[in-house]
Amino acid sequence: MAKKQTRVSLRFWHPTWKAAAFSEALGLTPRFAHTVGEPRMTPTGTPLEGCYTESYWCYNLSANKITDAEELLSVLVASLDSHADFLRSVKKSGGRAEVLVCIISPGDFGESFNSEALLSLGRLGLGLSFDIYFGEPDKP
Repeated sequence: MAKKQTRVSLRFWHPTWKAAAFSEALGLTPRFAHTVGEPRMTPTGTPLEGCYTESYWCYNLSANKITDAEELLSVLVASLDSHADFLRSVKKSGGRAEVLVCIISPGDFGESFNSEALLSLGRLGLGLSFDIYFGEPDKP
């Protein structure tokens, strides 16, 4: 099996909430965030036309050299369990929330998630999304 790099992120979109609401509720600092109605910008700060039509918030999990996607997912879900009411309120109020699993691999690979991890995501109101890239992983 080829060596691969795995990253897990928690992402939110909301039509009315400010991005800061996610940081305040979860006690986490996002890697990327913007609030509905703010002027659009590139990741480097260059202004773009228009304003954001929804808020976006993204936290990248850093779990000290864990490379197994299922283990990363379990660490994230365990850390979010105390915020279950807030996470479910995102969807109820018109937003959406998901866990993104990003895998970079130089070759073919397989990945699986146990039913408990998937049930935990659903119980928290979190979707699951994958980005798969073929190439050389970053060096640690």
